[in-house]
This record gives sequence, structure tokens and C-alpha cells, in this order.
Amino acid sequence: MLAVVTIHYALKYSKKNAFCDPAPYIYATFHDEASNIYKYSRNGCLLSKEVLVGGPEYSLSSHLIELRSIVFGKYNGSDALYVADAYSDDSYMNVYGQCNADGSRDYLTTAVSTVTDPGVNHLYGICFDKTGNVYGSSQHTDNVLRFTKDTFEPMKPPSEMVRSLSHNYEYYPGTFIQFGQPTIHEREQQGVRDIIAVEDDIWIANEDVNGIYIVDQITGRVKDIVDLSLIHISEPTRLLSI
Repeated sequence: MLAVVTIHYALKYSKKNAFCDPAPYIYATFHDEASNIYKYSRNGCLLSKEVLVGGPEYSLSSHLIELRSIVFGKYNGSDALYVADAYSDDSYMNVYGQCNADGSRDYLTTAVSTVTDPGVNHLYGICFDKTGNVYGSSQHTDNVLRFTKDTFEPMKPPSEMVRSLSHNYEYYPGTFIQFGQPTIHEREQQGVRDIIAVEDDIWIANEDVNGIYIVDQITGRVKDIVDLSLIHISEPTRLLSI
């Protein structure tokens, strides 16, 4: 009996990744250093460097995949993974399906891109409101845009923004909030970073004010700005809802 048990464990732990923790796994993106999502076990085993399979036909021949936020959501009623590709002037919010048997995910569609909406430029954060509408933050245009669930049509600006719109500018379709003018901003004025939905609000990390805007999803009213300068954080970038 002891010999049988010994053989069983010897075979088990001779297999690849035998000492790696099972699901749930960790997905990671690496700015400009990797063009795909890396998959890790919770105890640090690198399980895959190619989670994503396929993608759109990029508008620019010079396009380099620069991944930022990855967020689980829904697409046509099924679980999906939304992925921000931040390449300047050719950014994409791509949608990938559920895990295949080998742990990869197939490309389904592009929710929005710079091609379809020039306000999407250097895409950074992604989140969803309670009804499933998708929001995307763009660093170069310094804004947050929102699009309808599944169809990804640009939504109308919220009421608070409508009252404050300047008639001197043409705002990007789907604008939820715009910081400064609706155009490409200089590097030192590109404050918008990550976003998350918290109950009925959208939280927006903004480097320019070294803080987080809390904005009502319905009205677009800025309810508060959390000042992070007093706790010695030089640049709020990624936000995590736990």
C-alpha cells in the first residue's frame, strides 16, 4: 500500500505546475513590456503569457499593443473580459470571451476605439454602472466616456454636464465628464487615470489634482474630491474595488 501511495504522489508532482495553486488565478498586464495578459497562480507560478487570442485589425500600421486595465463584465448576457489597449491615437477597448479548455480567451468584438470615437485616446480605465453600461477613461483627451450595454452606442451627457457645457467646444460623443477642453492635452495636463464604479458613483483618479473625483452616475455632479496629497501619494493610477 505504501508503494502505491508513493508512486501516486511521485506521478502527481512530476507533472508540470504540480506545485502551483489551482483557480482562481491572477491576470496581469505590464504597460509596454508585454503585448498580452500573463496568467499566474496565486503562489506565483507563471502559467501563460498568451491569455488573449486574436484581436481587431488596427487602424495604424505602427500599432503596438499597450495593455492597461482588464475588467470582467457581460457581453450579450455572457461573461466577458474587457481589455484596454492604450496605444496613442489608435486605442481600443476589446471584448474577449470565456475561458477555453486551455485557459485562453477568444476575441469577440471591439466595444469602442479611437476610430469610432476620437475621444478614446490612450485608453486607461474601464468600469460598468449598475445597468451594465461601460465607461472608459482616456489619458490623452482627459475624459471619461460612457457607452450603452452591448450596443456600445455613445450615451448622452449627464444633466449636470449639459448645464455646464460650453458652446465654444464640440464635446466627444459619450462624454460623461471632460477635464479641460475636449482635445488632445499636453503631457503635463493629462491627469485622468483609472476609474471604478462604487454604488451610484464613478470614482476617477486624477493626477492633476492628486486626488479622486467622486461623480454621480446619473447627474454627473462632482460630489467630492478625495485629496491624496496629505498621505504622500504622488500619483494615483489604478483603483481597485474590494
